[in-house]
Amino acid sequence: MIKNQALGARSNKGLILLGLFLGLVSAVLIVVYLSNAGGGGGGEVSGAEVTPVVVASLEISAGTRITEGMVETKDIAVNAVLAGAFQDTEIVIGQVARVPFVAGEQVIPTKVTATGAAIAVDVENPPLAFVIPEGKRAVSIQVSNVIGASGLIRPGDYVDVILAVQIQVGSGDGNSDGSQNQIAQTILQNVLVLSVDQDVTRAVVSEGEAAPVVGDGTEVNPEATTVTLAVSPAHGEVLTVAEACATPRLALALRGFGDSTPVANRTVWAEDGAAPTCAALLGLQSLQ
Repeated sequence: MIKNQALGARSNKGLILLGLFLGLVSAVLIVVYLSNAGGGGGGEVSGAEVTPVVVASLEISAGTRITEGMVETKDIAVNAVLAGAFQDTEIVIGQVARVPFVAGEQVIPTKVTATGAAIAVDVENPPLAFVIPEGKRAVSIQVSNVIGASGLIRPGDYVDVILAVQIQVGSGDGNSDGSQNQIAQTILQNVLVLSVDQDVTRAVVSEGEAAPVVGDGTEVNPEATTVTLAVSPAHGEVLTVAEACATPRLALALRGFGDSTPVANRTVWAEDGAAPTCAALLGLQSLQ
């Protein structure tokens, strides 16, 4: 009986040692597997097929125009790439974030939008802020269908702005003789039309083209009264003053496709010049 108990004790001890050995082997195998699987440090399987994908290199707030330092390319496992993810940062730079991005997040078309002349043609009436060129401001003016190229001006066109004002004619001694006259002058040149009434530009620049092509070229606006132009902050002041001048009449002279030639005998209001006045816009000392 004692012999049987001794044999049983040795058998149990052998089983315990065998279990410990198998547990140690299992632990080593698990460590080796995890080491191979996590060797990339980013959840990427070593040896798996990867592709470069554009990701946010830092947090980006919604509505932010994306610059070069905000995005980068990173190798991502093919099976982890989101549908439509960009692979070239040049395509993303200059676009605007529709939603916030966290650092490392993949950049996909539904989370950004193009701006200015590159905005997608299939975007119906995009927000005006998305089509304003960098450094410009959107300023609206009132025009009639007669002096607005008969309503044929469309978003994406370029125009010159002409101001016509009624003035009092002097008698030579510095006083008005009661008669009146009209004077007109081009006050802004080669200005981009952003919208006509509620129609916002949906311009697309094609390779080899010198200027935007808008829509299918068939839209007209015969009853248009409000035209929004893209101008610099200083020229926004010029437009505002022009509309406030006595009995003003603003006309738009439509430029031909690709024509950016300046009107040689008309000066451009200096960006760092004095605040504009009605008389100064017309090159006069006074309107009386």
